[in-house]
Amino acid sequence: MRWAVLLWMSGCGRAAPPGAAAPEREGRLDPLAVGWFLKASVSEHEGQLDAAERAHAWVDRLDPGPWPDVHRGELLLRLGRRDEARTAFESALAARPAMPEALLGLGLASEPEVGVLLLEPLVPVYPCRIATAGPDALRETAEAACRGH
Repeated sequence: MRWAVLLWMSGCGRAAPPGAAAPEREGRLDPLAVGWFLKASVSEHEGQLDAAERAHAWVDRLDPGPWPDVHRGELLLRLGRRDEARTAFESALAARPAMPEALLGLGLASEPEVGVLLLEPLVPVYPCRIATAGPDALRETAEAACRGH
C-alpha cells in the first residue's frame, strides 16, 4: 500500500520522490478509498467531471482528511462551484492548518480582495497557477515569477 500513499500525497499527477514520508498517512489506507480516488482521477482526466465529483464524495466518506478535501475542492473550482470549493478547502485547512495546497485553492475560490491576501505569500511557490487563475492584482507579479520559475 505504500505506492498508494505516494500517489495520494503526490497530488496533481506528479510523482512523489522515492521514500517520501507521508506523515498524516502513516497507517494503512482503506483500499476502497484508494480505488475511488483513482476512479475520480481517471474521470477528471477523461472530462467526466460529474463522475469524478461522485467518486471524490466516496473518498471523503471512506477516508476523511485534508487531501480528499483539496482534490474535491479543485474539482468544484473547475466546475465553477466556488462556494462549495471554498468549503472543501476550509475543511482541509481545519484538518491541517497552513496547508499550501488548501490555501492556494481557497485563495483561487475566494473573492479577489481575499484571494490577494491568501495568494500573495504563495506566488513564489505557485507562480504559474496564480498567474493564470489568480486575481488581477497579482497577475503581473506572478507572471514575472512564472517566467523565472
